[in-house]
Amino acid sequence: MLIAPFVDSWMDELCARMRDLATGQRLHLLVDGAFIPGLHRGIRPDRKVMLFAALPGCSDEALDLSPFLMAFDPEDPSVRRILQRCSGWPMVSVVQTHEDVRQLGARMAAWTVVEADGQRFHLRFADTRRIPAIVQVLDPGQRAQLLGPATSWACVTRSGVWQEIRLDGADVDLAASPSLDARQFGLLVEDSRIDEMLALFMRRHPGPFMPAWQGYEVLALALQVAEKARLKEPALLDWCEFLWREGQIETPSTAAYKFANWQATQVDRA
Repeated sequence: MLIAPFVDSWMDELCARMRDLATGQRLHLLVDGAFIPGLHRGIRPDRKVMLFAALPGCSDEALDLSPFLMAFDPEDPSVRRILQRCSGWPMVSVVQTHEDVRQLGARMAAWTVVEADGQRFHLRFADTRRIPAIVQVLDPGQRAQLLGPATSWACVTRSGVWQEIRLDGADVDLAASPSLDARQFGLLVEDSRIDEMLALFMRRHPGPFMPAWQGYEVLALALQVAEKARLKEPALLDWCEFLWREGQIETPSTAAYKFANWQATQVDRA
């Protein structure tokens, strides 16, 4: 698992959102299929929109990794079963809009692959770890292309609770060839930096180590200490890996103390 298990009240809170909808508003679930390949197969074809389906040469294997949209129906047991399987993974968010699921799906499908820094880039907007940064990085016109008249986008955070992002919805045309400028691309790469580092360390050291969501917090502290000390690569990566392998929840003071000790050992080895 990459985030904390969903809190016990998370489904009740989702149902409460449904009950509180204004007339004409709908809730659509966005699920990142990459974390549980083939999960979408538990939903009838007429109840879901596969966002990769329109990509050239999309195979069944690619569809099994595709993000997908489905209308939230609290009375549908298959939807509840699907969502319960997602606990512990950064893969569930919900969009509030007056558009139907296929209209929203067409918008989002256009943004699955974007031009960035002279190359094609998979924009992981279904990964809930990325959603806050994506909303912040896109300009108002881009957000409107991606989300249309949506007024809210809520996602399950690293701590397993709902976080709501309010939106200024707008009815605009679908994006034809969406792109990110160099600044936007750089910000999104930076936003994923700790997760990429964590994934690298987890591959190198199968464990057992602390849960990934706690490891993220440790690495965030490690980077703060490293940046304050102006540590550069490859020492920066070595330090972060060292603190992560300690396997303990850290505070700024304990991290700084361990950094001083670690740095001293590096001098002794030189």
